[in-house]
Amino acid sequence: MLNTLEIYSAIFKIFLLGFLGAFFVKIRWLNKDALDFLTNFLVKVTVPSLIFSVFIKESQIFKVYNLKVFLSVNILIAGLGLLLGIISLPFIKNKNIYREYLLLITFQNCGYLPMNLSLFLFSPQLHLKFLSYVFMYLLGFNFLMWSLGSFFMSRDKFNLKHLFNMPFLSVLFSFLLIKSNLYKFIPKTILEVASILGKITFPLSMIVLGAILFKREKFQLGNLKALSILCLTKLLILPLIVFFILIFVKIDTFLKLFIFIQSMMPSAVSLSIIAMWQKGAEDFVAEGIFLTTFLSILTIPFWLNIFKIYVING
Repeated sequence: MLNTLEIYSAIFKIFLLGFLGAFFVKIRWLNKDALDFLTNFLVKVTVPSLIFSVFIKESQIFKVYNLKVFLSVNILIAGLGLLLGIISLPFIKNKNIYREYLLLITFQNCGYLPMNLSLFLFSPQLHLKFLSYVFMYLLGFNFLMWSLGSFFMSRDKFNLKHLFNMPFLSVLFSFLLIKSNLYKFIPKTILEVASILGKITFPLSMIVLGAILFKREKFQLGNLKALSILCLTKLLILPLIVFFILIFVKIDTFLKLFIFIQSMMPSAVSLSIIAMWQKGAEDFVAEGIFLTTFLSILTIPFWLNIFKIYVING
């Protein structure tokens, strides 16, 4: 299932698309207005279309796996990240970034990066299966990050304004269609158009991600220690603990791989949006996202090879 050459090739292709986005910003093809449009197009059009088309096409996945499984996985990874963040908090001297530091460890890039990784790693059939897992995982993830996570960073009142975003609603809508069997009456043309729009998500998401990260690449020397601890905890300690847990859990190998991939992902890019919205420590959040994403070029292939050696081949 995992070939070493294919792993490095997949990572190279993904980050090549990201560097393309950074290059477009550098030569000023992507200004703020253009980037805002592409981000909105992703969140409101292509991602919901991808979720809808994949869920309907892979509707049988709900007969095999219960949503509670993915909600439990989400709570496990987020809870473990939060716990590690609390344990390492005494090493962070700047109290003004405590909340942002904890959120950067708790929430990972569980959507765009894993989806693109699966596109290059797996066969078309396994890729669709992986996407279904991602969307079911995102249901609980979006709720936690956009409600509790946003509230935690805000230092203010609870607000559900951004919880009911289009990706979240498209998962709910698709889920209800499948559970009620109404999905069987959806015209083939609509599914084909949704599928075409959805496929745009893969290259566009990485180009936008690269552009966003490149725009916020400046580091503040005062936070380097906190950033170093963040990268160590997020990219090495967290996946190591999850790996040992998975060794003793008797579940499907592909589901194990999905869980492990989620645990090794860098910090969630959406946290940068939440930081701006809630007036948090924007610079530190942007720095954390940039650095964990950049270093994941090295850590993701490392962990995938560990999984291949000790789980798949072992």
